Amino acid sequence: MLTKLFMDEKAATDHNVDNTTSMLKEWLKRAQGVYHYVEWRPMDEPKSYTDEWGPKHWPPSRFNHVMKLRQAALKAARERWADYILFVDSDNLLTNPHVLNLMMAEKLTLAAPMLESRSLYSNFWCGITPQGYYKRTPDYQPIREWKRLGCYAVPMVHSTFLIDLRRESSKDLTFYPPHPDYSWAFDDIMVFAFSARQSGVQMYVCNREHYGLLPVPLKAQQSVEDESEKFEYALPSLPPLLLQDVNMISHCPLATLLPWSVGPSNHCPALDCSLLQEGDGGVALQRYQARSPESSPRHWVSTPP
Repeated sequence: MLTKLFMDEKAATDHNVDNTTSMLKEWLKRAQGVYHYVEWRPMDEPKSYTDEWGPKHWPPSRFNHVMKLRQAALKAARERWADYILFVDSDNLLTNPHVLNLMMAEKLTLAAPMLESRSLYSNFWCGITPQGYYKRTPDYQPIREWKRLGCYAVPMVHSTFLIDLRRESSKDLTFYPPHPDYSWAFDDIMVFAFSARQSGVQMYVCNREHYGLLPVPLKAQQSVEDESEKFEYALPSLPPLLLQDVNMISHCPLATLLPWSVGPSNHCPALDCSLLQEGDGGVALQRYQARSPESSPRHWVSTPP
């Protein structure tokens, strides 16, 4: 049984031209008492990437930076003897209060809850080309539309996923640097999918329930205002208390997604989900569940990937 005493939070924010840093700092101040450990890494400068066309453009420098952030979070989780690490993109909405418990219960090395959008877009692929790009297959739509229910082996999951760090096969998973044999495009999700393949870790997407939502990606020339308009489709799906938050950032920590009660708190009154809004330059949030060294010695568990 996990305990909230060993719930850790790692948050980094950078390349912002809005008030993302102050909003996230305020959230951490209110929520930090729930966590065993909180790491806060803000970076005020620079405000943008030198090779970007605009705030929604992803140049190589941005991919490089995000991959390094995720690798740092993964390294920190391993060093802190974590059992699990949950990666959640900051523009993903986890609306199911049991999502973390449900993903852990699947007993998979790498599992993603299927997230919904206003189109068929989601956080998984069912096919991949020899060059590492998305490939349309007949398997995708039945999973995306819940015509088939369960957890399915897929070549790609991204945006929100859980890694079971107790499993020996997870020790070779990396976000950065790319695998020596990697020759696909320099893209964070493609680099990680290749790493999983080389490590013998099968990715799974689960759609047994409704877990949350994610926005459809914008084109490079689009603006933050365009993103805001697309994001508003999700508002009717959120609890009324979250709709009152005009800043679109939750005071509710990830601990409310755990299977135990954290007790009453003034930073999360009666809320049952976690809402994270991406700022202009993006907010990188990596959250992981740390284990007690006393209860879990530092050994890899030999279980199938």
